[in-house]
Amino acid sequence: MFRMLGDLLVARPLGLVVATVGTAAFVVSLPVSVLGGNADEAAQKMVVEPAKEVFMRCLGCSTSGKKDQDQERELKD
Repeated sequence: MFRMLGDLLVARPLGLVVATVGTAAFVVSLPVSVLGGNADEAAQKMVVEPAKEVFMRCLGCSTSGKKDQDQERELKD
């Protein structure tokens, strides 16, 4: 219960700030990233991963993505 509450009131808002700052930094560094040929990697690290932590992670979970039992069930199928 307290884990979910802390996630909702502290971790998600901070994650949203981090995702926003990462997106802004990505946009600013995009010309250099394109010239260096690593725009996809920069987008993954600065935009996609922080957004997954905020929007895809279940409330109270410590990792994003599917729960462990869902992953095990997929491996068995």
